[in-house]
Amino acid sequence: MEIHKHPSDGRSYFPDGSFPRVLSGPEDYYFHTDGSFSVTLPVGTAELEVWRGFEYEPVVQTVDVRAGEWTNVDVRLERWIDLAADGWYSGDNHIHPNYGGHYFVTPIDLGNKALAEDLNVANGMIANYWANSRVEDLEHFLGHPHPHPDPRTIVYYNEEYRPNFFAHMSLLNLVELITPFYIGYEGTAYRELYPDNAVVLCRVHEQGGIGGYVHPFGLSHRGPDPEPGGARELPVDAILGLADFVDVSCIWSDELGTAAIWYRLLNTGSRIPATAGTDAMTDMWRHPAVGTTRSYVYTGEEELDYDEWADAMAAGHAFVTSGPILTLDVDGRGMGEELSVSRGERVKVAVTARSLFEMERLDIIRNGEIIHTVEASGDRRTLEAEIDVRMDGSGWIAARILGPAQHGAMDSYLFAHTNPVFVIADGEPIRSREDAAFFVRWIERTLDDIHSMDRWDDPAHKAEVVATFEEGLRLYEAQANDGR
Repeated sequence: MEIHKHPSDGRSYFPDGSFPRVLSGPEDYYFHTDGSFSVTLPVGTAELEVWRGFEYEPVVQTVDVRAGEWTNVDVRLERWIDLAADGWYSGDNHIHPNYGGHYFVTPIDLGNKALAEDLNVANGMIANYWANSRVEDLEHFLGHPHPHPDPRTIVYYNEEYRPNFFAHMSLLNLVELITPFYIGYEGTAYRELYPDNAVVLCRVHEQGGIGGYVHPFGLSHRGPDPEPGGARELPVDAILGLADFVDVSCIWSDELGTAAIWYRLLNTGSRIPATAGTDAMTDMWRHPAVGTTRSYVYTGEEELDYDEWADAMAAGHAFVTSGPILTLDVDGRGMGEELSVSRGERVKVAVTARSLFEMERLDIIRNGEIIHTVEASGDRRTLEAEIDVRMDGSGWIAARILGPAQHGAMDSYLFAHTNPVFVIADGEPIRSREDAAFFVRWIERTLDDIHSMDRWDDPAHKAEVVATFEEGLRLYEAQANDGR
């Protein structure tokens, strides 16, 4: 459980042996517990606040603290929903157990943090520390999940691969680590920008793993023609069919900026799914909790299995969230599924959103455009929509939730998004000349940057990188120049 306390003097107090945490911005202090603790507080009225993820109603209880006395407080949390019972399992793709903080976090510690936040799958990232050559948590790699006593909790130490030009990736379900762990860092043995991420993703796939892009894009990518910063290789790996997912939801990137690029990828035929990775450093005291952003993945199984979870996530049977719980149905099809229709046919779209937190609006998105909005009212914790949509061509339909920043939700604003249902009219593929042209400009600018740099030890290595980007460029050019 996640504990917040508000004692009479306005300061924060913690039990001996606990790991105090604070969320920057609102300065919310909290710690995790296995269910029992004792703490000394100043005399007066104190407020105890108990949270556990997104599926339990939080409890706030007032306590009268008296001089020289112990006061016993019993708190019972009640589930308002049990998604795992219906085959939906939550996961966080991007957690750094140890990343230069003052504490040493073990695999069982990470599992207990996940259990305290009702997070089913915790993917710990083995990665180099910032821009140097020290690799954190290397000793915890097993090539399979770590044991944990709770059957609904899986801890798997995987890898964040961290090139400083092509963009960082989370590599999951690894049997072997990918080395070197980083490239392109001046002052290290791996200053060369080689290999590109496409090569790395192929190596991941060869061992049965999956890989995708993390903390991809920022606020500037909400605009119509942003510079190709952030996950600059993502469009190439998406159209080549190599990138398995993209973390649309992450506390260190902008969800709406990332979604804007993701929509364009979907419009050009990629079926790359949205996922979530908090990028929490669990050994640092000023950091959010694991599972602050998470993917809920539908396996449909009574028991949690990591392989099934990873496969279902890569297939898009999931939604991402910093709190709200979503459903999406398009004529009987769910997230990540395909529906075949005739051109001009109408489909029924039904969406529900329920949340511990106050929501602002529900948007139904088709091909990147909002086609229906429901504004929140009342307690703002429930939103529903049901509409008919005419399909004049192939496309995709998804739903998202937006809401304000608020206590308990540790991201900068409330966000949730389903993966789409792909609606194929008369067998035609999903295509967009406009969005293909966007990525043509993106890759051309990136190639200009590559050609201007001297960061390769062998001309053949540079030629390989250029060839990868040019292959992606040709595919987008063909779509942009298509007469349809």
